Order: sequence, then structure tokens, then C-alpha cells
Amino acid sequence: MGLIKSKEEMLLSVLPDLNALNNLSVKKPKIRFYEGVDGIVRVIKNSLNAKREILSFANNTQFNSLIEAEPEYIAKRIKKNISVKLISPNTPDMLPWVKADKKELRQTKLISSKMYPFNIEIDIYDNFVNLTSYEEKIGVIIESQPIAETMRLIFNLCWNSIK
Repeated sequence: MGLIKSKEEMLLSVLPDLNALNNLSVKKPKIRFYEGVDGIVRVIKNSLNAKREILSFANNTQFNSLIEAEPEYIAKRIKKNISVKLISPNTPDMLPWVKADKKELRQTKLISSKMYPFNIEIDIYDNFVNLTSYEEKIGVIIESQPIAETMRLIFNLCWNSIK
């Protein structure tokens, strides 16, 4: 009986420390995972709720896939007056997109497609970071102020470094 009592006391003494480990972050990020083209469309449509500009890393393949999956996206974004800053690999297919920047409320900076051939889209806005891969047909929405702020800093570091 004494052994059980001492084990119980030991457990009770470490319980606050165990609870503290579980609650290191009072507010945890919300992460939503989606699959398929419909899932990607849901992720992309979430950005239409942006209260300020969208910062985006994307390439022409992402744009074409977006327009194919959600043809009205750009018109809806423009109607809501949501601007975009975009960093994209420089390919010949990007020229029509760059030419349409002003009318589509977008600013684009192009980078070397050989050095930076990224294949997913990353969108940063408000407290959200969206990741979409049209190739893998997956999308992820991360809702977290610290993660979005850090990604915004990384985007701006890149943006300001591009000539």
C-alpha cells in the first residue's frame, strides 16, 4: 500500500510539468489539408477574403492551373480590390502575365528560372499562408499570425533584393 501511495505522490508532483509541456503554446496554428482540384480551389478561394495584399511565390504553371480550375478568380480578386505582389521564375510564358499586371492589380518581379525553379505556390495574406501543389493536387492552409508574419518578412526580404 505504501508503494502505491508513493507512486501516486510522485505522479501528482510531476503532473503540473506534464501539463505545462502540453500547453507550451496557448494559441496553436490551425492547419487544414485539402486534396484534389476541388481542394486546391478551396485553398485559393480562401485568399479572396484577404483584407490586405497577397504576397505570392508562383510560376506560370500555377497560374494556368488556377485559371483552369477557377476561371473567375482574378475577376473576383479585382472586384474586391485585393492586390498581389508576385515573385515568379522568368520564363517566356510569364510575359503575358507581367503585361497584365496593372489591370489585374498585380506587381511582378521575375527571378532566374534556372536558379529558382519552384514548383508550388505560396500565398501569404493576413494571418494565412497557403501552399498549393497542382502537380500533387494538394493544398494546405496555415492560419497563424507568427508564421504569416515570418513568411511576410521572408517574402519582403526576397522582394527587396530583386532588382
